[in-house]
Amino acid sequence: AAAASSSSLPDELLVELPKGKVGAIFAETPPQLTKLAPDSVLREAGVPLGMTVDTLTLTETGQTYTQLETMEFVNALKGSADQEGRLIRFINVDKVPLTVEEEEEEEDDMNVPLGSIGGGGGGGASVQSGKSATSMRSSSAGVSIPKSSSSIKSARSKASSVGGGGSVRSKASGGGSANMMIPLNSPSSVVSKTTSVSGSVVPEVVPEETEFEHDQHEIEEALQEIHDLPEEIQQLDEIQEAIHTLENLEEQYENENENTAPEEEEDEEDEEEEDNGIELLVPAGPIGLSFSKDTPPIVKKVRDTSPLVGMVEPGMLVDTVELMDIGETYYELDGAELANLLKDNKDSSGRKVRFITADMELTPKPGGAGAAASSVAGDSQTTGQSVYLPVGKLGMSFVSGDKPPAIINKIKPDGPLEEYRSIQGMAIDTLEVPGDGDDDVAVHYELNAREVTSLLKATADTAGRKLRVRRPVSEKFHTLPDEMSVVVPPGSLLCSLGGRPPKVKSFKEGSPLADKIPPAMFVDGLALPDGYVKKGLSSAELVKLLGARSQTEGRTLLLKNEKTMSPSEPEEVFPDLLTINLPMGKLGMSFKGRRARIARIHAGSVLEDQLYLGMLIDTIEIPGGSTFSGLKASEASRILKDTSKVEGRILTLRGPTQTELLALRDDDALDESGYSQSQRN
Repeated sequence: AAAASSSSLPDELLVELPKGKVGAIFAETPPQLTKLAPDSVLREAGVPLGMTVDTLTLTETGQTYTQLETMEFVNALKGSADQEGRLIRFINVDKVPLTVEEEEEEEDDMNVPLGSIGGGGGGGASVQSGKSATSMRSSSAGVSIPKSSSSIKSARSKASSVGGGGSVRSKASGGGSANMMIPLNSPSSVVSKTTSVSGSVVPEVVPEETEFEHDQHEIEEALQEIHDLPEEIQQLDEIQEAIHTLENLEEQYENENENTAPEEEEDEEDEEEEDNGIELLVPAGPIGLSFSKDTPPIVKKVRDTSPLVGMVEPGMLVDTVELMDIGETYYELDGAELANLLKDNKDSSGRKVRFITADMELTPKPGGAGAAASSVAGDSQTTGQSVYLPVGKLGMSFVSGDKPPAIINKIKPDGPLEEYRSIQGMAIDTLEVPGDGDDDVAVHYELNAREVTSLLKATADTAGRKLRVRRPVSEKFHTLPDEMSVVVPPGSLLCSLGGRPPKVKSFKEGSPLADKIPPAMFVDGLALPDGYVKKGLSSAELVKLLGARSQTEGRTLLLKNEKTMSPSEPEEVFPDLLTINLPMGKLGMSFKGRRARIARIHAGSVLEDQLYLGMLIDTIEIPGGSTFSGLKASEASRILKDTSKVEGRILTLRGPTQTELLALRDDDALDESGYSQSQRN
């Protein structure tokens, strides 16, 4: 964008900058805004091109800079990029003059002997009570800042030192004025030279390379020499300001020692940590890497189809594998163990693999070298291992009696699980059995020997079953949830129920529930998709309700853990509103009451799987415009009987407790149709 003409520019603007880059280009001296980046903070603040920088204030340090050259200003912005609250005052130089800090008027000099401070060499840095014209000025202590500095903060610290032969002006206590020459020993690390700026001679401080401790020692000596002055001299404003300046400088050097040097060391440490391997979350499916048989495994090849292309290179080592979904970490694996572990958990999206380079050390297994795993099976003694089961007989036996967990007693040497014989003696943590859908997996917990044997037999024809085994003394066994729900398909469930609360006693061959209901769970209730829920059922009540709704999709058994939960009290929750399209012919239901309610559902009723005893009739709608409401039992029966050959009738029902929501009685409609109570049958 072109710069605006000076007549259209505002007189002045004060802009507060956030941390970070400004996104602007300045030229000329004093600095003039000539270009703005698209995301410049000055563009957002509405600063037009052509405005001139008058002052820069760093509120964190209390310093204000005036009469800046462009590079001084740009370097100051860069050096303070990590500070909040930086203020730039922009002006229209054609209307507003630049801020100029005037020199104090010359006053009579009064030489004061300073005793132990010692004679002064020439050319020290100048510390002044007022503001003096400098190449780049700071109003916080009148300290001259070097024009060109690679580190503004470091240069300012050294420039703030009191130099030999420096001038300190003061007003005498009696009201007169004096210019007292106070020679001070400057730190040897500071060399002064003079530079002409705008016609005035200004000291420019050039810091030499030196140790922090040496500089601090020099500052301490300068402070001590000032403190040795007579009390009346120390109380002068100029001397107090010099003390304040040196104390600030001393604090800055302490910060340099405590923060700057350690930060560099910490950065090195951080770099070492950052370079100490990479952890990658591997998606489910093949990993696309081949490994050597060594311990640790070496990446031999990265296939083009690998999800880790560009992140893992041949020659890298596998340090650890974490299975995030079960919270287990595996250490010190060899190639075969790693391959088996990744294969066993190929469907997991929570595999985190840590890769390192050959010059790095392996992560030691917690507990010391003696606890290191020698194989996947051995490692699972502490953590866990997944075993995928084939279809058919497994050749595996269990012990433990009636208490979980079941212990793997024996695996036949010539059986389908021969390669897993190392897990003999391990305990069963979970058994997963896939269902019909992709995400339909039943997980069984806390199984004893009898239960796991029965479940494996019932699901022998199911592919994809998975056992997770752990060391019997492990504290990481999964436990049954307090509550769970199981959606059952339409049709017969092929199982026997008994007791109150109902519990599955046995499964018949082909039962759709054989792999879904854990043995330690009982049926607390049944929920139907229309909103009907019944809890606290006996086995006979549950069987009857399941039979009446045998063809209903979405029946849900509500299960509870018999070890941790108690059965619910009998409770029946009805749908808020039930709308039923009535077929022609007999419906097979009876009503009673002054507000008609369903009193009986006859055996073989065509509505048996849609009605609930006790629900109130809200309306009966007959095609052709007649809608009846507020019906008594006899009126409802007469209307439905007389319209049995009418197609498209609609019956609406409400729960027994929702009488306040029922439609009001329409006597006119009943009288016109001849169905009023005076004509009851």
